[in-house]
Amino acid sequence: PTPPTAAGRGTHAPAAPEMAGRPQQDRPGPTVPIPVSPEGQPPDGEGIPGIGSLAPRVGETVESVVQAVREKTIVPAERAARGVGLVFIALVVVLVLVVLLAIGGMRWLTDLTALIGPGYEFVAYLGLGGILVIAGLFTWRLRTRR
Repeated sequence: PTPPTAAGRGTHAPAAPEMAGRPQQDRPGPTVPIPVSPEGQPPDGEGIPGIGSLAPRVGETVESVVQAVREKTIVPAERAARGVGLVFIALVVVLVLVVLLAIGGMRWLTDLTALIGPGYEFVAYLGLGGILVIAGLFTWRLRTRR
């Protein structure tokens, strides 16, 4: 830190060289005095034509633009994300149900073939293999149609 000077700057950086030594009124800045009301607040453009209602109009315009952009971008993106999430959950539920039904069906078939006699459980596996071969041939036929 720099020691305090007679100007009372203390730790502040020295003024820019082009500004040093120039009187305050010569420095760049606003040249129009800002009117102040008796309460000490600047008026809301009372004396300037068209400025009084500018701030509310700008605010309303910005708000309408933001709302329009939101309606065209964020709302469809939220709907799409919600749809993707629901489809994913539905696919997981369907996959779990298919696996459980396949396991339960296979156990039921093996129990059913065991009623024929011991050692006939292979019939259940043979039937499942036949169903899978037929499904594979069907999908192969669909593939070659293109």
